[in-house]
Amino acid sequence: MTSVTSFLGLKFCGRFTVTAVLGEGAMGVVFRAVEEGRAQAVAIKILHPDVVDDASARTRFEREAEMAAQIDHPNAVRIFDHGVEHGVPYLVMELVEGQELFDVLAEAGRLAPARAAAIAIQICDAVATAHDRGIIHRDLKPENVMLVSDPTSTGGERVKLLDFGIARRIGSPRGEADTHITVAGAILGTPAYMSPEQCEGSTIDARSDVYACGAVLYHLVTGRPPFEDDSALRILFRHVHEEPLPPSVLVPDLDPGLEAIILKALAKDPESRQQGAHDLWEELLAALPHLSSTHTARPGFAPRRPLAGKPWRPTLSALSARARIQRSAPPPAPPPVHPVILPIAQAIVARRALRRRLPLIVGLAAVAGIALGLTGFMGSVRLAHTGAGAAAQSRLQAMSTGR
Repeated sequence: MTSVTSFLGLKFCGRFTVTAVLGEGAMGVVFRAVEEGRAQAVAIKILHPDVVDDASARTRFEREAEMAAQIDHPNAVRIFDHGVEHGVPYLVMELVEGQELFDVLAEAGRLAPARAAAIAIQICDAVATAHDRGIIHRDLKPENVMLVSDPTSTGGERVKLLDFGIARRIGSPRGEADTHITVAGAILGTPAYMSPEQCEGSTIDARSDVYACGAVLYHLVTGRPPFEDDSALRILFRHVHEEPLPPSVLVPDLDPGLEAIILKALAKDPESRQQGAHDLWEELLAALPHLSSTHTARPGFAPRRPLAGKPWRPTLSALSARARIQRSAPPPAPPPVHPVILPIAQAIVARRALRRRLPLIVGLAAVAGIALGLTGFMGSVRLAHTGAGAAAQSRLQAMSTGR
């Protein structure tokens, strides 16, 4: 196992000197580096030395460098250089010093509609540029978005979109783009934000990113993704087969126009969604002036990171995974209900149950009434019969005495 600290002091591209470790994961390491004669630092990302001989990891890293280098946009992290040096693939990129969007959500619970829309607009702007270059991101989620303070940007913060590690070319034949970076049964992406067609392993296009943008916006506005479950497979199933709970159920005062935009982006059929990130950008931009910049904190919020993985691998072949999602996945658990809605829902359920049972109750009451009436009638008959018998016996005794 190679220690990442051994890279401290090394130079990349002959001019960027590594000064500190910023972060380390199973697949990569990010360093802070400085260029001689310049005050502004950069970030250098390398493939983790422990997986440098893994062909799929290496291919994925090279794809990220190639794809990200083509996206020159203020809302995407800029790539300055990439290559192989000191025995590892590397890329030199803009150093983003800000806060991960997921961490912002963890602190706030959910965001005000205006702020959520402003963030989504910037994400869509960067994604639209990627689509114009023929690239689908395929892994849009709060963890891949950084927020940087910027007084010149809407709301005083600028979005920086990260991680093009599983991006692919629009229109590339299925399987071609993923050759050497996946295995049978691998599902690339993060289940909480994946489009139905991506969940099924079908052919995808720019509209898959539109769905993911809608899922991220849903999370920003409500404080939770459209579908939550402890099983990644059930989340995939629900994306394919279930409609999400309307955001206004969780946020009663949500602007109807914003809700309509979100639900349109989350349509199961790609033809029913906005047809590209630019279309979604336009709709959100038009809705922005009407949105509230305040919100009520979500009570009892306990943040948790959605199930993720790049790649995420169920223990099934790709074909059987798709079949199981479509036909035999276990029934999904019902989505949690907001505490304010629960008493109302319980009252409605109780009232409906009473309405369903009312004919039975009336029927039983009628039968009981008839039975009670018959019992009284038979008692009267018996009493009359008993009285008549007693009178006849008295007359017989009298006649007998008279003799």
